[in-house]
Amino acid sequence: MKITYITHASLLIELDNFKILTDPWLIGPSWGGSLWHFPTHNFTPKNLPVPDIIYFSHGHDDHFHEETIKQFPKSWFKKLVVVPNYKEKWWKDSINSKFKNVKYLNHNEIYNVKKDLSLQIFLNDKGDIDSSLKVKYQNKSCFLQTDNLLSLREASRISKLGKIDIAFMMPYLTGIFPAFYKMKRHEMIKLGKKKKNNSLEYSYNLIKNLKPKYLVPYACDIASLGKNFYANFIHNNNKKDFQRFIIKKKLGTQSIILNPGNYIYFKKNGNIKKKISKYKFSLKEFKKFKYKNSKPFSSYQKKEMQLENLEKKPVINSFINTLKKELKKIKNYNFSVLFLIKFKNDKKTSFLINFKKRKIIQDIPEKKLVIPKLIIFTEFYKIANLVKKKYPMNFMTFHNGAIMCQRNSKDLSDNEKRFWSWIYNFSF
Repeated sequence: MKITYITHASLLIELDNFKILTDPWLIGPSWGGSLWHFPTHNFTPKNLPVPDIIYFSHGHDDHFHEETIKQFPKSWFKKLVVVPNYKEKWWKDSINSKFKNVKYLNHNEIYNVKKDLSLQIFLNDKGDIDSSLKVKYQNKSCFLQTDNLLSLREASRISKLGKIDIAFMMPYLTGIFPAFYKMKRHEMIKLGKKKKNNSLEYSYNLIKNLKPKYLVPYACDIASLGKNFYANFIHNNNKKDFQRFIIKKKLGTQSIILNPGNYIYFKKNGNIKKKISKYKFSLKEFKKFKYKNSKPFSSYQKKEMQLENLEKKPVINSFINTLKKELKKIKNYNFSVLFLIKFKNDKKTSFLINFKKRKIIQDIPEKKLVIPKLIIFTEFYKIANLVKKKYPMNFMTFHNGAIMCQRNSKDLSDNEKRFWSWIYNFSF
């Protein structure tokens, strides 16, 4: 069993002559241009070997990446695609529109690919649309967490199903908070550290329950560019910090940091061979990353902003009409959200969603505006791309830096949770 780290959550697992490729996001950014690969890599579908199986863990853009899939060689589309059997129609529509040879696996289901090779899927036990995968070949097994924030109880149950030789674990949470909420800088830094420590503690407890022999942090090699560059130092994904944390906890698990192109090879005699390069995470490296990606970032921004010159009113009305339609389907509750949408000429338009009255009111004069529970700032071209169906994840695409938010409380209320769940789960 040879496992090569490609980038983020993408691995090439070679089992003698059989190859499995996981979550291939290889080309350009994800999340509407918000997230880029750091460290950078040189892999593309064209310079990777043809996989026998392609595994997609879930539908987020950094795991099921449309731009990468478009660049798959023709031969790849004939290969077996293994995916979790989520009940959501959008998931099966996305998979079936691209691939013909698909194997859907239910929670806990074991798929015997061939003699001595099996795959087992674990769906998130808290209701999220996410999954983990266990690959077992001969007497070795590999566990891939992906972004599956499973419960500690579930991790303990999985460990009892058989030993795990190596686990690829996500040590850090991404998302909108706190870097994309307006607050004083020292508060943002403090809350960023708190989020990081909570992530590390959760990951440590998962590992303690899973009991793998080796551990590799992954699914966190991402960074922000442009005006969001500062977020790299708030949502700090330094894998060395994770390794130090695990060592300090004195677990029996050995942690290994892999860069793109590094690999771990399990020999038949039980020994392992490793190719490991130095992992660099510093301000100097981020400056190099920023310089190296300045042209690709600028090019992507220009592509995004092509829709800036669309007629404003029809785009905004289309966005609001979708919100109105979905607003009718939910029960009213005491929460309000103000959208402030900025145009290229610095002019703005606004509208308020009142969930208590289930109404949307446009362009309320400031004097008459009751302070909302949440304010969302974004740019017109982002809304235009959303309305024109450029974002497969719909409004979820905005979750990693395409919006800025403001609220009075530092804590996430249950009502705000309801709002995010609502707007992330319907189509524009």
